[in-house]
Amino acid sequence: MTELAVSQLCGGLSVAYPVKNAYTYASFALTALSFMACAGWIGVLMWLRKTPVMQISQWHLLLGYVVSFMCMNCSAVVRTANSYKPFSDMSCVAWEWLVHVPLSFVLGVLTVKEYRTLQLRVKTRRLQKTDLPTPYIVGYLSSTFVIACIILSIWTALDPPSVDPCLNYQCNPNNFAAFWTLIGFQGLQLFILLVIAYKDYNQGTVGGEGLGILINAASVIIYFATVLAATVSNPTSRSDGGNELNDSNSVEAFVNAFMLFLATTVSLGGILLPKLRYRHLPQDEILRLFLEKGGSGSSKRPASGKSEARPDPGPTGKSVSHGGNEESPSAFKDPSNDSANDALVQV
Repeated sequence: MTELAVSQLCGGLSVAYPVKNAYTYASFALTALSFMACAGWIGVLMWLRKTPVMQISQWHLLLGYVVSFMCMNCSAVVRTANSYKPFSDMSCVAWEWLVHVPLSFVLGVLTVKEYRTLQLRVKTRRLQKTDLPTPYIVGYLSSTFVIACIILSIWTALDPPSVDPCLNYQCNPNNFAAFWTLIGFQGLQLFILLVIAYKDYNQGTVGGEGLGILINAASVIIYFATVLAATVSNPTSRSDGGNELNDSNSVEAFVNAFMLFLATTVSLGGILLPKLRYRHLPQDEILRLFLEKGGSGSSKRPASGKSEARPDPGPTGKSVSHGGNEESPSAFKDPSNDSANDALVQV
């Protein structure tokens, strides 16, 4: 659409096309760094995938988490590319899909990891069996993915996002009912994640599982807020007191790229980097350290209010463990220690 056609469409208002500026180049640079960071994290995961610490930490879920962030970085490419040229209707639709589908999956992965970590600590301390079958995990993650896709499909089919040249070529959601339904669904995911992450953080943290995921949840909230602001903002302010709309596209693209850069570097590093410290440790020692932070070796009292069972002296005067409260790694090797053996479930 030519500038003359746009002017006629917008009631004679002369609207300037977006132009490249420092924000545009900075956005592309940050997006490139984010892609490289994701590639680096994938390399770390593949390098350490057979180590006990990664087996316990579900490296395949972490891999899906990183790949989802790569997809979200594709949305940053779309956003930045359209910060210096007019959006098309197709790019508006693509941006919504590339943001919200991976974001729902990211929230699902974080929730599953936090829930399993919390269950391991609490139930092992209470000498209860810890188990979260793989079908449950697949079912939960699949449901989050499918629900997001259904909402976006209905939105795209009925009244898809489209470009509005009179609003500085920004995307107009058009169907706000579908948009707020999607936002509400992801807001519910965030709320559930934060509740579980906070409970797990209070149990103690080791290997980046408690604090690291809480930091990731916080970074996702901030990114979520920037996406929301970019979608519902009204960039109709004028410059020079006259007839040209301010170009806020490049600023929003920069904020979007910057938040994704933080999420793929600082936040992901909060989960993955602490695990490098434990890469040479055997599984039993990792579990012992893990359970000391709010588990059987913690100074915290069980949730039931009862004191933890302590080893009774045996006939020889040596301590005999009952149910995995022995702090030594040998407690995890005892065939009769069902609770500790069940703790071998991945967290």
